[in-house]
Amino acid sequence: MNSTSPLSGKRNEKEVMHGLNDRLAGFIGNVHHLEHRNHLLERDIGEIKGKARPASICKEEYGPELRKLRQLVQDITHQKHQIELEHQHLEEELSTLRGQREQEARGRADAASNIVVLRRDINGAYQAKLQLDKKAQALVDEILFLKGHHEAEVSEMFDQIQNAQVTVKAQAFGNPGVTAALRDIRAQLEGQTVSDVQQMGETFRSQFARLTEAAERKSEAVKAIRQEIQEHRRRLQAKNTELDCAQGTREALDTHLHDVEDHHKEEMIHYQNTIKELENELINCKFDMSGYLRDYQDLLNVKMALDVEILSYRKLLGVEEARLSTMSDTHMSLPYIYHQSPVYTLPRLSRPGCRHRRAEPQYKFVEEIITETTREIEVSEFEEETASEETEMGKDEQQFTKRDRGIGSEEEKDNTDSGEEEAAQMPDRVQNQTASVVNLVNGNDDDDDDDDDDKTPAVETNCQRLL
Repeated sequence: MNSTSPLSGKRNEKEVMHGLNDRLAGFIGNVHHLEHRNHLLERDIGEIKGKARPASICKEEYGPELRKLRQLVQDITHQKHQIELEHQHLEEELSTLRGQREQEARGRADAASNIVVLRRDINGAYQAKLQLDKKAQALVDEILFLKGHHEAEVSEMFDQIQNAQVTVKAQAFGNPGVTAALRDIRAQLEGQTVSDVQQMGETFRSQFARLTEAAERKSEAVKAIRQEIQEHRRRLQAKNTELDCAQGTREALDTHLHDVEDHHKEEMIHYQNTIKELENELINCKFDMSGYLRDYQDLLNVKMALDVEILSYRKLLGVEEARLSTMSDTHMSLPYIYHQSPVYTLPRLSRPGCRHRRAEPQYKFVEEIITETTREIEVSEFEEETASEETEMGKDEQQFTKRDRGIGSEEEKDNTDSGEEEAAQMPDRVQNQTASVVNLVNGNDDDDDDDDDDKTPAVETNCQRLL
C-alpha cells in the first residue's frame, strides 16, 4: 500500500497536470476567442461611429436647402399678397366701370325715352303738316273752283248783260239813262269781283306763308332732333366700345390671375411636398441615429460583459494556478472540467415603420456567470472531497486538502466579490453613458444647434473613454 502510493500519486499528479494543461489551453483559447470578438466589436463600433452623423451635420447638409425653401415660400407669399392687391385694384376699377356703365345705360335709357318723345312729336308734326297740306290743297281747290265758278258767273253775267243790252238797244234805242245804269252795275260787279279775288288771294297767300313758316320751323326742329339722335348714337357706340374693351381687359386679367393662382398653387404643393420629404428624411435620419446608438449601447453592454467575463477568467486562472501550486504539494489529482456558460438569444419585436435590426446573441449577466462558475467549482471540490475520502490518504493529508480548499474558496469568494462589484459598477457606467446618448437623440427635437454642438463632443469623449 505504501509502496504503490508514490507511483499512484505521481500518476495522479501527471493526470492532474495534463487536465490542468488542457483546461489552461481551453482558457487561453477562450481568451483569444473573446479578444478576437472584442476586436471585431470594437471595429463594428468604429464603423457605426463613422456612419453615424450628428444632428449638426444633418442641419449643415439640409440647412441651406431648407432656408432656400423658406425664402421661396416667403417670396411666393409676398407675390400672392401683391396679386391680391392687384386683384383688389382691378375689382375697384371694375366697380367704377360698372358704375360708369350703369350711368351710361341710364343716359342711354333717357336718350331712348327722349327719342321716343321726339319721334312722337315728329309724327305729330308730320301729321299736322299733312293736315295743313290737305287744307292748303283744299283751299287751292276751293279757290280754283270759286275762281272758275266766278268766271262762269261773270261770263254768264256778261252774256246776260249783252243780251240785255241787245234787247234794251232793240227795245229802247236811244234811252241813255238805262245804258248808264247798266254800265254802273257792270262797273260795281267788276269792282266787287276784283276785290273778292284780291281778298281771296291775300287770304290764301297769308295762310300759305303761315303753313310754310310752320313747316320750316318743324323741319328745323326735326333736323335738330335728328342731329341730337345721331350724337347720342355716336356717344352710345363709343361707350359700348369702351365697355367691350373694359370687359376684354377684365377677362384677360381674370384669366391671368387664375393662371398665376394655379401656378402658385402648384408651386406651393411642390414645395410643401419637398419640405415633407425633407422632414421625413430628417426623421428617418433621427431614427437611424437612434438605432445606431441602440446598437452602440448593445455593443457596449456586450463589450463590458465580455470584459468582465475575461476578468473573471483571468482571476479564475489565477485561482487555478494557486490551487495547482497547492495541489502539487499535496499530490491531489482530480481533474476540473470547465463548462462554457450557455448563450441564449431573446426574440426582438420589430415596431412598424422602424428599421429591422439583426437579432444578435445576448449573453448572461456577469453575476450569473460568476455564480455558475463558483457553483461548478464547489461541485468539483465536493467530488474531490468524496474522492479523497475513498483513497487511502491519511487524516493529515485530508486536513491539509481541507485547509487548501478553504484557502481556495476564500480567494474565489474574494474574486467573485470583486468581480461582482466591478460588474455592478461597469453596467452602471454603461447605462449612464448610453442614457446620455439616448437623451441626446430623443431630446433634441427642437433643433437647438448650440446644445447639439455642446453634447456631441461630450458623447464622443464618453464613448472613447468606454472604448
